[in-house]
Amino acid sequence: MVSIINVRGCTTAYTISISAGGNTNYAGNTRKMYVANSPSNVVNYDVYTDGAHTTVWGTGTGGFGTVVYGIGDGSFNAYGQRANIADLPGTDITLVYTDTLVVTVTAS
Repeated sequence: MVSIINVRGCTTAYTISISAGGNTNYAGNTRKMYVANSPSNVVNYDVYTDGAHTTVWGTGTGGFGTVVYGIGDGSFNAYGQRANIADLPGTDITLVYTDTLVVTVTAS
């Protein structure tokens, strides 16, 4: 999955960070998707700054991943990748797994 983050009207340098996600059981350096009202159904995923999925797009705090830097208007691709659900024993592939991320642009 690819999402585009557009920054417009910014005349100064800035950083772009992406939150760790809305799941309260977040731990380590991997984001998690859960099935609503069923925390035992979990799938790890992450958001990357590159299509090869080598650099995690981080929160900017706690040493989690990296943030993206820009100056002026810009468009930035965010690449999502989840664990292969078929490779996770006991994971129900018919369920809907979700998480909520917040993108923050901060002038630097």
